[in-house]
Amino acid sequence: MIVDSINTAVRSYAGDAPDHVLRRHGIYILVGKDGARRVYRFLCDDGAYVWMMEIGQRINHGIKFHVPPKTTKLRVRWKAMHVEQLLMSGRLYLANGCGIPHQMPVEPIPEGVDPALDKKRLLVSTILRYWGYRVVTDPVAYAKATREACNFYGVATPTGRAWLEAHLFYGEHPNATMSQTWRRGSRVKTHFYGND
Repeated sequence: MIVDSINTAVRSYAGDAPDHVLRRHGIYILVGKDGARRVYRFLCDDGAYVWMMEIGQRINHGIKFHVPPKTTKLRVRWKAMHVEQLLMSGRLYLANGCGIPHQMPVEPIPEGVDPALDKKRLLVSTILRYWGYRVVTDPVAYAKATREACNFYGVATPTGRAWLEAHLFYGEHPNATMSQTWRRGSRVKTHFYGND
């Protein structure tokens, strides 16, 4: 597999890789044995295992996305060999799109415009800068990193963890932790068309 090194402990795949190689932050559809199609975002791998986050379900010609999680409950860890078999058999394939709601600006909201967003970005970037993807692969590192960062920035640990999970859910988009006022009072379905 072609890889792009992120840090010494964990590897992540390059964005220009062939379709049988996982792409960093890529959206993948897994066709279950029952025909159900679950949608995942690739987070990272370490050579032996691959970590993904379930972000929705394929319905007709679109994807119904989950609400971003506040915990690690939507993350999955699969053996790398299993993922390779799924890719080669066509049961796991790359979807078109980036999985970002149309209400979320594509361009980063400039620093200083939204102080709450700035604080969320700072906390998440601190965690990832010092801990890297160990916060995905190692539950002990996740607990320690989020606890220490939240203590430092004066944020409740569950709140900080929710910010980190939203950041991962939206593929580390700069606006991933923005306030999602569009979710209030309605059931949101964000769709994009896949490649099947």
